[in-house]
Amino acid sequence: MRSLLISAALLLTGNAFADLSNTQLPAGSAWYVHVALDTMRDSEAGKPLYRWLQDEVLEEANESLEEEFDDAIDLDLDRDIERITAYGNADGDVTAIITGNISTATRDKLMSLADEHGTLDSKRTAGKTYYHLQGMAIDEKDLQVEADELFFSFDGSKRLILGTHEKNLQAAMRQSARRGNAPSAMLVLSADRELVQGGVNTDEFGDNDSFSFNSGLLKQTRELAFVLADSNGDIDLQLSITADDPEATNSLAAVVRGLIGLQALSGEGNPELRKLLNSVQVNNDSRGLTLRLVTAPDTVLRIIED
Repeated sequence: MRSLLISAALLLTGNAFADLSNTQLPAGSAWYVHVALDTMRDSEAGKPLYRWLQDEVLEEANESLEEEFDDAIDLDLDRDIERITAYGNADGDVTAIITGNISTATRDKLMSLADEHGTLDSKRTAGKTYYHLQGMAIDEKDLQVEADELFFSFDGSKRLILGTHEKNLQAAMRQSARRGNAPSAMLVLSADRELVQGGVNTDEFGDNDSFSFNSGLLKQTRELAFVLADSNGDIDLQLSITADDPEATNSLAAVVRGLIGLQALSGEGNPELRKLLNSVQVNNDSRGLTLRLVTAPDTVLRIIED
């Protein structure tokens, strides 16, 4: 089930939190990803990235939906999805909040699909309805799902909330009515026009986890966060790394500067990438290490497509 939600987050990449802040992530969150497709569509720097996303992800995803369900779900990812926020803990519990134009017909078809492929029960909390889906099984050519259980809710016509943990889903349902809840321990960076944000508390993932940060360069870090934004038509990427102590921060800064310098001077690989690395700003103080890169969106796309 966790893989289903994570796949959905990557597939849809989509107003869960209009301006994400650490007051809007529940306590105990170990990671989060927030993608603003609507800002990409309306942003000078975001438009080239969005066109790439259309070609590489959204077009294929729409075709898969149409093929697998014989147009039963009238949901155009390019047209209807505005934003998605996904977050979870180190135990694998995931919550995803998808915002967009989710019509009554689409909601009815999604409900019918869930009822057809699993056992669906209706539940209520604080006067709102949500659903418990168990034993969902779809075995199609491009879509294979075996889900133990999933909880989901439609919040009006704009939000679809999904989760693997019932209490977390209920908390997300209350979020729309109470936007100022207690801050989590997560580091959330901000910018004027965010396109993509993300972060992780690396301390939450130990050596026994399948997704572990306790090795090599990052073993002394406590948290990572990044924000990709539009800065006057350029891509502005900021990455913040918080280490265990100032000495560890200084060591990380030295290692990062060394790696960037070696790659830039190696004479191997993409020359545009080497030039880009030379423009990375690296700063550190007692609070942590910050990397920043400002460049034209076309430069990023050329490197991605190389």
